[in-house]
Amino acid sequence: MKEELDASGQHQVFGDFVELPEGRKASPSNWVYKIKRDGAGNVQRFKARLVCGGNHQIKGIDYQATYALTAHLGHVTLALAITIKYDLEIHQMDVCMAFLGVDLEEEINMHLPQGYLCWLQTGRLTKTSRKMVLRLRKSLYGLNQSSHIWYGTFEDSVISIGFMASRVDRGLFVLHNNDQDIVAAVVLYVDDRLIIANQGLIGQIMDQMEKRFRMHDLGSVSFYLGMNIECIGSITRLIYIGTATFGRSWRSSAWTSPGQLPHQWQ
Repeated sequence: MKEELDASGQHQVFGDFVELPEGRKASPSNWVYKIKRDGAGNVQRFKARLVCGGNHQIKGIDYQATYALTAHLGHVTLALAITIKYDLEIHQMDVCMAFLGVDLEEEINMHLPQGYLCWLQTGRLTKTSRKMVLRLRKSLYGLNQSSHIWYGTFEDSVISIGFMASRVDRGLFVLHNNDQDIVAAVVLYVDDRLIIANQGLIGQIMDQMEKRFRMHDLGSVSFYLGMNIECIGSITRLIYIGTATFGRSWRSSAWTSPGQLPHQWQ
């Protein structure tokens, strides 16, 4: 919980500690606890997530749009096949606290989360402070608009470094060279990203993205969206996709053939 509050403080999510304006309602705050596991089911970490009760928001007052684009699952599996066919690398990146870095346009008030005053080291609630709420500066998990404004922020960021959104899937971004060949692609599924390119270019792309977002480089993809992914071989490369429960369930193979990404992704 302290780690989550520290991250919220670093991202300046919390604004002023104010008295709730007359006629306005504050959204509740809750803690959600989760056990993060790897593809084999082993415990990786225990996670606490601070969420705001978006079910108390009123459309047109507290939020406008909610729709957020994510890559089609079929294009995720296509990305894996393209990686094998064109002898490319595919890295997985996890954005740290993705929704916390995005500015809010609406005025959102939230009741104090459990442990907040201890984190501030200010003691217990007084009769006056019981009437006080937190005004949010930036988005928080649970808000209806969080996914929408996160996608807009990410889209602006990758376009600024030369990518463009694919016409066939707005969760897929492609990078062209001077000959208009596609040389790299980024697949976005909420806050999980796959970067597809040769090794040198992947490093350059990650350096550019880390200027805007705090990220964890998870290395070559091995577990993504509930799928176990295994690449084997050097001359003839194979890719296996399965689940921790059912094992290997699908296989695709292709000869390695260095080249550009397919024009169909444009």
